[in-house]
Amino acid sequence: LIDARGKIVLECEHDNISRLAHGGFLLQKNTKIGMANNEGRLMILPRFDQVADLNNGFVIASSNGKFGLLSSGGMSIIPMIYEELVYDPINDIYLAASASKWEEITMP
Repeated sequence: LIDARGKIVLECEHDNISRLAHGGFLLQKNTKIGMANNEGRLMILPRFDQVADLNNGFVIASSNGKFGLLSSGGMSIIPMIYEELVYDPINDIYLAASASKWEEITMP
């Protein structure tokens, strides 16, 4: 990844790089997904099966069929123990399913 001045900001070690609508990049290395910011700084290592940027400073990620919540900087906020995790932006709440039972998750 090269910036407007021609400076390399992210080495070509990923299989795929795609631009996020609000800024930043999704990175794929082998079958794993991660994220970098606009400057090419690696924010979330490519070690997840899925990554969904919520555009609110948080990211829903999954690994081995379990979902959790990360900060956009990669810090674990909600552990990856849930079968499903969704964000309701209208009510600003997170809903998680475990053993097919849904619950509202309170942010720490």
